[in-house]
Amino acid sequence: MSHIERIPVPGTPSHPQVRRKMPDPFQRPVIDLDGGRAVKRSWRTVLACDLKAGDTVPGIGLITSVVESVVKTGERYEWPVTVEGGVGIRRVFKGSDQVLAFVPERS
Repeated sequence: MSHIERIPVPGTPSHPQVRRKMPDPFQRPVIDLDGGRAVKRSWRTVLACDLKAGDTVPGIGLITSVVESVVKTGERYEWPVTVEGGVGIRRVFKGSDQVLAFVPERS
């Protein structure tokens, strides 16, 4: 009995079929919080002047407000960017500082 002959059963496929959908007893309910409009985000180094409310910065958290201003000190102009987080953490960057942030993919 070294060779076993397979006899095809009429009406069945000759190879396994890949299911496109899991059977009902194995499905879990899905809750889509963003309505299918998710924004792709990634950790990137951006200029402080490019930060927006809704971005996430380590040490600050989710940014709630960004205020840019121009300050003249003697003969020079400075461009401070004040970033405020959700728990009242406030940090001032120079406009040209590079900051690691979790930001949406912007084109």
